[in-house]
Amino acid sequence: MNVVFKKYIISIDYGSSVIKYLIMDTSNDDIKIVNMDIKKNVDIHDVIDALIKEFNIKYDDIEAVLITGARSSFVDNNSYKFNVIKVEEFIASSYGALLLTKTDKALVINLGTGTTFIYSDLNETKHLGGTAIGGGTIMSLGKLLYSSNDYNDLINFIKKGNYNNVDLNIGDISKNDIGSLKSSITASNLGAIINNKKKYTDNDVMSGIVNMV
Repeated sequence: MNVVFKKYIISIDYGSSVIKYLIMDTSNDDIKIVNMDIKKNVDIHDVIDALIKEFNIKYDDIEAVLITGARSSFVDNNSYKFNVIKVEEFIASSYGALLLTKTDKALVINLGTGTTFIYSDLNETKHLGGTAIGGGTIMSLGKLLYSSNDYNDLINFIKKGNYNNVDLNIGDISKNDIGSLKSSITASNLGAIINNKKKYTDNDVMSGIVNMV
């Protein structure tokens, strides 16, 4: 009897800010990445349908669609002709980190819309804590200050900026290092703005926001 292996696995991170996806061709021994990218301001169901159409994927060739992320709970598993498998976000992030770093255990820091700290080994995944500050903070402050939350616009701001022009560093408040803290270490994020001691641009401010996060 001939065994027919299906061809594609589509992995999707349905986050709070953007949707990240990865399409893998698993028909051969060597797994091939067909495409990976980010989609913004789009519904998860539209993304799946768009990917199938864009890359000319047949429904019968899809082994599974794996979905993780904060908003994956909104996805109906039974609305497709193929397997839709939800993967718990902490497990996806931590096991992916172990695989990429080829290590057996790690402290994984997942910087998304917010930021999580996860301990993971091959037997256990444990959420240690986190912060509500993350990529969502950067995007929202970019929109508030510069009327744009376009990723590429903000990246251009950041690349042209220097956070040292808005941050207060150890060297700005002390002639010497303080203990193990070198003069270049940030003492206060955006702290140099309040006393007008440094000249800065909008690009510097955006760079400082990223450094703060």
